[in-house]
Amino acid sequence: CSTAGTTGGTEPDWYNEVQPELVTNGDFASTDLSDWSEIEIGSGTATFNVTSGALHINLGGSFDSGVGQQVTTVAGQTYTLSFDISFVTNFNTSNTVLFGVGASLNYYQNGWTTLSSDGTYALTFTATGTTSWVNIRSSSSANTTGEYSLDNVSVRLAEPNGTITDN
Repeated sequence: CSTAGTTGGTEPDWYNEVQPELVTNGDFASTDLSDWSEIEIGSGTATFNVTSGALHINLGGSFDSGVGQQVTTVAGQTYTLSFDISFVTNFNTSNTVLFGVGASLNYYQNGWTTLSSDGTYALTFTATGTTSWVNIRSSSSANTTGEYSLDNVSVRLAEPNGTITDN
């Protein structure tokens, strides 16, 4: 068995590319957000809309605004959550974005990661049940304005369940 074309000599490069996508409409190719649940905390009214293939979230005076989606998982299996984020307007240093996975909407059972700059981010987690909630939301100490966009939200199995051979 050759290790050519592998990462770490054990897993073919294509492995993560062919794992089933668990997130529905994570590329926001559709403007239908029915598979997503809104997270909105604070006195303002956040708005959520799909523009140019990305989900734009305008805080509208809320201090915590974002989205979550329930995905089917297998307890004990390891998964990777990844997504792209851009901070569009008026997002200042008092605003950050939290992302993580938990047993319910806006619950971060596996902890969370805080970020405040554009980029692609990923988090590996081990499922604790048959469903897991992917949660991405802003966090601020006060009601605020600002907008950020999400795209390419993905959850896939992170590692093979068994041995892969080239036979």
